[in-house]
Amino acid sequence: MNQNLIIGGGAMGLFIALKLLENNEKVILITDNKLSDSVSYNYPLGINIGMNLNLKNYKYYDLNNNYFWFFKCLLFYLQHNKKKLYQASFKIMKNYALEPQKCKNTYLLPSEFNINKIIEILSKNKNFTLQEDTYFDLNTLDIIKDEYKKVYVTVGPGIKNKYTKKVAGFRVDIESKVYPKCLIKEDGLFITTIQKNNKNYLTVHGGYYFNNDYYYNKKLDLTYKNIETKLKESKFWNFYGCQKIVDSYIGQRSLSQDGLPFFHTKNNITFIEGGSFIGYILSPLYADYIINNNNPTNFNFHISRIEKKEKIFNLFIKIFLILLIYLLFHLSK
Repeated sequence: MNQNLIIGGGAMGLFIALKLLENNEKVILITDNKLSDSVSYNYPLGINIGMNLNLKNYKYYDLNNNYFWFFKCLLFYLQHNKKKLYQASFKIMKNYALEPQKCKNTYLLPSEFNINKIIEILSKNKNFTLQEDTYFDLNTLDIIKDEYKKVYVTVGPGIKNKYTKKVAGFRVDIESKVYPKCLIKEDGLFITTIQKNNKNYLTVHGGYYFNNDYYYNKKLDLTYKNIETKLKESKFWNFYGCQKIVDSYIGQRSLSQDGLPFFHTKNNITFIEGGSFIGYILSPLYADYIINNNNPTNFNFHISRIEKKEKIFNLFIKIFLILLIYLLFHLSK
């Protein structure tokens, strides 16, 4: 009962571990793979303050009949003051020497470097225990919850919730002749430059493939091949003088109905879900609120935020339909 259990080795789980350890709590973190295999480690690049998600390039999207759901997601997402949240999260990052690299209107946050830094801090704490390559059955939560002080579940895609969808995306590293300095959105993709072993690579991230579990079965190689084919047909391939793909990664994450993470608690179990769009960037801010109740932004991190939006949206739809039926009825006379 004197230990806290964290399930999931992405950015959210790591920052929650950090905040607990700062309060002299004991922490066990369980992940079913290596920390370096997480989506947080391999996928995020940074943010462009002026960017908003759109369907400009549909070939990297497979909404899988979730058109109305995704429309609501975009509508709700645009309502957030995301810049205020970014700045508050950046301020916390600086406490760990994680300085976002500002470039024009963008902030580069190389996830591999940042998470390695957090892992280094965690590994030096005697109150931290890491169990990699350990599968945890979420169906047993009610059985084991009393063995721990608190339990934090951060494996978004592994949780079923009506306010989230599983979404797959990809990252591809490419040898090219031209390397942009900032984070660029082009042809529906996020593009920038990374360094590996003192060599520059063009790294391309993108894709919103809803509920496509086939990414994790025998068709995986075919999926990589399909993505490669689409990338070579894109405008950026010739513009940046791309030569060959040297590394690829496909990962699945949880996307909330309004594009931002949320949490909810039952007994001593806290679930954190829906961080797909910017969960990696906001993880420090969310962790600080969940553990320490610090909220410099006055933002609602709880699931009630989405529940309220849903009620307002549904009420609007009902009023719209009533008015439409009324007009049609009177026009038909």
